[in-house]
Amino acid sequence: MKPIFTRILSVLLAAILYQAATAQTYNITASVSSSIMGADGFSSCPGCIFNISPGVTFTINTGGTCTGCTFNGGTLDISGSSSVNWDGVTTFKNGTLQINGTTTFQGIAATNDSIQVNSNLTLGTNASTISGSHIDITNATLTATKSVTATNSYFALSNTPTNTSEYYLNGGTLTLSGSTMYVNDESYIYANSQLILESGSGIYVGDGTTASTAYLYYNTSNLDIVDNSFIKVMNSANYYFNWHNYNYYVTSTTGTATAYAGLGTPYSYGCATLNKNGAGSCAVLAISEIDLTAVATGANAAALTWSDPQSSTAGSYEVQRSTDNSAWATIAAIDADAGTASYHYEDASAPAGTDDYRIVRIDQHGSSSYSTISSVTIAGAAGAIGIGIYPNPATGHTFFIKAPNTEQLIVNIFTLTGQLLSRQSLQGQVQYQLLLPSQLLPGNAVIVQAITTTGKQAFPLLLQ
Repeated sequence: MKPIFTRILSVLLAAILYQAATAQTYNITASVSSSIMGADGFSSCPGCIFNISPGVTFTINTGGTCTGCTFNGGTLDISGSSSVNWDGVTTFKNGTLQINGTTTFQGIAATNDSIQVNSNLTLGTNASTISGSHIDITNATLTATKSVTATNSYFALSNTPTNTSEYYLNGGTLTLSGSTMYVNDESYIYANSQLILESGSGIYVGDGTTASTAYLYYNTSNLDIVDNSFIKVMNSANYYFNWHNYNYYVTSTTGTATAYAGLGTPYSYGCATLNKNGAGSCAVLAISEIDLTAVATGANAAALTWSDPQSSTAGSYEVQRSTDNSAWATIAAIDADAGTASYHYEDASAPAGTDDYRIVRIDQHGSSSYSTISSVTIAGAAGAIGIGIYPNPATGHTFFIKAPNTEQLIVNIFTLTGQLLSRQSLQGQVQYQLLLPSQLLPGNAVIVQAITTTGKQAFPLLLQ
């Protein structure tokens, strides 16, 4: 009987070990801090799937090996004590990833995620893809040794005064497609391999203040700016540096590449722009003394008032509106009246959401100057697209947005003064977890704008 019992025990143990070594699906419905393997006691998890419920945090605090694992929804916290071996390509979908301990992923595939890099992160061995995601790199370095392709995504590098944030390209191509990267404060990009900007992508070097010393340091000639993409060096405290031969490249839709020189030396200080037209100083708009105020007056309606102390020399005024913080459209032209310094205009077709307005003053000799921008949040018709957000106020920089269907949803987050903080393209769910920028302090508010194929809707959101 003893040999039979031993044989049965061996078969059962082998079955348990086989099950532990194959792909498993785990549903994390309550916040937990544990091993990647939970309580199962095995050390390898190939192709495992972790479904994390909304509002739930799964904190990984020990080791193990996860090969090609997938994490759906919720929040995954890679803690400082985690020593997981991330093998293959790790997939993240519709959730929040927090890097709170030094981590190496062999490759990631991120879709509609909020990624908070608070400790050094390395992407190596496998190519990585990022889509519709928001990546905040704070007081940390993200090093990529293989190619990274980011589509419709947003990067922000920032730091505290005594620390530095860095995106380090070391061997892998970084391709930004319809994406934006902000390099703020003492942060920088160090590129030792190819950087491609395409489909309207942009890199802003600096935050527009003289306190920022951000820069883009480029050690090769493989910088490719395609079509309508750009790099903007915001002011004289910031610079673009190309040690190789001062050149960068612009590629047209025909695939023809043209070499452009920088601004004459390896250092291109701001204010400067690099785009398909070559490198040059920023075009700075003349600012007039016009005092403009825009207020919402009802659904899809706004009232503009402005005063101009130089009205006697003005020929006309143009009222311009922008709904995306970049492209401006003239919606009205008003003749100047030398006998009055105050003007009024009613916009009866203002799109719901955050609308920006400015006045173009055209003097009697044809010269133009611009007012400062006035932003206003416009309500749409009641129940226009059926979007909802919660909780409000938000805590921990996280909030949720509910959609009426699974079709494409664009979510823009603006400051109250109209500055675009982030833009995400979402699809396939009726509820999404989103993250506010890490630099936003409690007590501040933002405007969340939701855009669907049927309209726009905007909400003020307070961070608690």
